[in-house]
This record gives sequence, structure tokens and C-alpha cells, in this order.
Amino acid sequence: MLILLALIAGACTNGGKEAKKPPAQSESLKKLWEVPSSVTGYVGGASNATPTGPGLWTGDDVVAVLSGQNGDALTGFSTRTGRQRWKMEFPAGSYRVCALSHEVNADGIGGVVLRTPEGCTMVAAVSLADGSVLWHATANPRGAVDARVSVGAEALTASFRCVGVRRFALSDGAELPSPLKGGKRCPTEVDHRGGLLAVRRQAGEASSADSSGAAGKPIPKGEAAFELYDTDSGERLWQRLVDPGESRLYGMLAEEPVTLDLEEGGRRMVRTFDSDGEPGHTFDKVPDTATGMRVLGVDDEVLVGSDSGGDSATAYDLRAGKRLWTRDKDDFKPFGIRREGVLARQDRGEALAHEVWFAQHDLRDPDRKQTLGRLPRHKDMIAQIIVVGWDDERLYVQRATGDGTSVVAYALPERGADALD
Repeated sequence: MLILLALIAGACTNGGKEAKKPPAQSESLKKLWEVPSSVTGYVGGASNATPTGPGLWTGDDVVAVLSGQNGDALTGFSTRTGRQRWKMEFPAGSYRVCALSHEVNADGIGGVVLRTPEGCTMVAAVSLADGSVLWHATANPRGAVDARVSVGAEALTASFRCVGVRRFALSDGAELPSPLKGGKRCPTEVDHRGGLLAVRRQAGEASSADSSGAAGKPIPKGEAAFELYDTDSGERLWQRLVDPGESRLYGMLAEEPVTLDLEEGGRRMVRTFDSDGEPGHTFDKVPDTATGMRVLGVDDEVLVGSDSGGDSATAYDLRAGKRLWTRDKDDFKPFGIRREGVLARQDRGEALAHEVWFAQHDLRDPDRKQTLGRLPRHKDMIAQIIVVGWDDERLYVQRATGDGTSVVAYALPERGADALD
């Protein structure tokens, strides 16, 4: 809600001067609905029990929540009322979600990796509209638990440690040629989102593109390469040869322009690439993390990311090739992008006086911000709050109290108040 700090027209005067009303306080965010649940809230770091992915899909009418501490249920709720719309029925032989795609595609289809008694072996395409499993298939016979899944317009892509990459047609689940098959080196340097997949591959690791006439050739002995693939067609878009001993791929941060978190020539960097694989802008300032930067969002070609431990955040102007800012997250805890702004949480007070506030910061200058509001006080003052999702109109949080755990939806105002100190 927009809060205005203004003089009161016709107010009482003191010595002929107008009296000012004390500054207004931002109001509590309006609670839209609350449902019992136990959202995982995890964003990575797979284990036998911890699903990877955001834990939540959002759409115009339905929000899908990954529930249970171990990913035991995927449930769809009305974004307007919170009424349960559906609960995914696990395919025979599966019982838990190992990985969830970070979003659904334009047709409202998301991807999941499912656990079976043998491990995280099954992939499936799920409709956000009604929770139906459109198809499922075995993708990982070795049962590796380090899994990632993404969906493009026409294909689902899943990657597994020591197994490689698997592609499936979204229409019927038919398996498609793989751009990277598992090899003796047990490759882990793979990342994919939407319709693109980036890999670092060494000589001897097979790719379906090596014999398809696509860009690039088999990697010469003693060398490695960064490669980019179209996940829908399987076509290799470009290949860049590098020294295997002085290169590493940490992750793909953005699709437009293609932006990779990598090491080349023994130098850690964030680098953009053009459509031919030629380097564009290079950023030396990278959050200190061995597992790759966590992407908070990209808007107006500004990328905001944080290190895996959440200790610092950095923004890059991908168009101009400038690092815009880096902030310590002790008093600045950004978690996402909304309407060309950075959404951030601020915890105020201590112990029983603790309050959770939310603000929207300018993408290019986070010192400029608007306070959106605070979460309403709960009778259990030691409630634990985890942000699990958002869209332009709503904020979704997990709230754990002595009464149990729930998912709560709050209305986000279009604009906020001036910054409150």
C-alpha cells in the first residue's frame, strides 16, 4: 500500500504554523490465505532427503507447493483463495520428489525427478493446471541423487551426476538424443534452464552433436570445451575450446545474453557470450562460492546473484558490462526480482520484539528503496519465516510456529512507502 507522508490540511496551528502529523508507519501486508503445509524451501544441494529446485511453481490461477520435509507431496492451490485444486498422484513405484524445475514453461508444464526404491531414477512432466502427470520415464538407472530438471517449449531435460544429460519430448515422453553422456570422468559441470544447456566437456565424453553436423567437432585429445546446446532441438549452438586444467563451469546464470559463471585460464569470472560463442563482457567480481552463484533474478539485463551461503549479493549490468554493486547481506537480504526491483527482507528487533519487513530496492541502486510492509504479528513470537515464492501480486512464505507449519500468501502492494529507518 502506498503510504504518503503529508501535512494535514486545516490542522491545528501553533504560533500560526501548521502542525505536522507524525510520520506514518508502513502497514502490515494483507494476508490472503493460509494452508497447512511444510514447504521445503530448498534451492539446491541434493541429498537423499532434500529435493532440489525452488519448492514452488507459480501461475496466474494456481500455485504448486512442494510439501513435506522430504518432498512427499506436490499440491496445487488457488492463488486467489488458497483452496486446494489438486494433489499430484505419484506414478507407480515412485514416492518422493528429488528435483523440481525452477519454473513451468509457457504452456504451464513443469518437470520433476522422482525417487523410487532404486534412487532418483524417474522423470515426469506435470501440468500446473490440474496436477496431472502427462508421462513418466526412467532416466537414471544408476539412482544418482544429484539431479536437475528443466523444461523448454518442446523437451524436458534432466541431468545426473555420473550419468550425464537425458532429454525427453514433452509431447509423449519419448527419449531424445543426449548432448552429454556420462563418462569415466563422472562429469558434474552441467547446468540448464529453460531452452538452453551449458556444459564443460572433455575429450572422450561423447555428445550426439559430434556426428550431427552441428556447430563444433569432437574435442581434440588433451583439450576441453565450453558448449551451449538448444534443449528443444538438441543442436549444439557453439563450442569454445579451453585448457582442461585451467577451466571449470560453475553454472549458467542467464539465457539472454548467455551468461556463465566459470573459470578460464585459472581465472574465476562471470562472462557473457554472443550467439557464436564469442566472449562479450567479463566480470571479475564473483561471490566466493565453490558451488556456483545462486541467481536471484534477471530483469532489464541486470542480473542479481548471491553466493551459496547467502552472505553477499552482487548485481551485474549485462548490457553495459559493469558490476553495479555488491552488498553484505547482514542488513540486506535480497531474495528475488519483481517489477524492475530487488525484493529484500529485513529482520528488525531481537527475540520477542522480532519483526519481518519487506522492501523493494532499485535494481541499479539498492540504497533507493520502498518499504512494502511487514508481516502481521503472530501470537507465537518465535515463528520462523522462510520466503518460498512470489509473483508481481503475491508473496508466499512458510511459517513455522508451535501450532505447526503453513504456507501463507500475502498481497504485495504495487508500490511501497518511502524507506523507513
